[in-house]
Amino acid sequence: MLSKTRAIVLHHIKHGENGIILYAYTEKSGRQTYIINGVRKNKARFKANLFQPLTILDLDVYKKDTRDLHHVREINCPLPYRTIPYVLVKTVIAMFISELLYKLLREEESHPELFEFLLRAFAILDDNEEQLKNFNLVFMIYLSEYLGVMPTNNFSETTPWFDLREGRFLDKLPEHSDNLDIKTGRLFNALLNTKIEELESLSTDATSRRSLTDALLRYFNLHFSSLSELKSLDIIRELLYN
Repeated sequence: MLSKTRAIVLHHIKHGENGIILYAYTEKSGRQTYIINGVRKNKARFKANLFQPLTILDLDVYKKDTRDLHHVREINCPLPYRTIPYVLVKTVIAMFISELLYKLLREEESHPELFEFLLRAFAILDDNEEQLKNFNLVFMIYLSEYLGVMPTNNFSETTPWFDLREGRFLDKLPEHSDNLDIKTGRLFNALLNTKIEELESLSTDATSRRSLTDALLRYFNLHFSSLSELKSLDIIRELLYN
């Protein structure tokens, strides 16, 4: 059956001499896997730059419910990014986010609210020229909401301890080690109150960005078994947290 859908590039690997296996998050069917032949030929029909992290594509695909691997008939990129592929810090952020999504998004079913959030977030990343070092932090908080594990925003002077297992602030230090100290908890609270359209309202330095990133990844690790070590994390740390 021929199907049309918008898709976000998550990852791809080589397939044979000239092809690739494309992993994408689609508007109509959630996470999907496609085989695309001839990409690495000199006169390729579909150019390799179409498959950079987070690129938004229009796909015409031959989809069979009995198969996990589908074939692509046509690919278009209706709204290419203006800056993400060309500004180093944005390219690295895109690499980090695409790897995070590749490991977290597993459901092969439509989630239109999540898909629209991703489109809006990537447009903000593409258009924003300042405060980029906080983007991945705010993005992860918003992502947690769409994945059903949004932390409870109940910080107060009497509930300053954030429990990573429970996803909420407590009035005393938990007995286990999956928690944040009070200083990091305050930063986490500030992050929970930051809108993705207002990144400049979050004041951070390199140390706090590192602490928040580590806290968020610990949080995701506790709630999603699919999240293994991110290869792009070292690059993010080198570029944004020094």
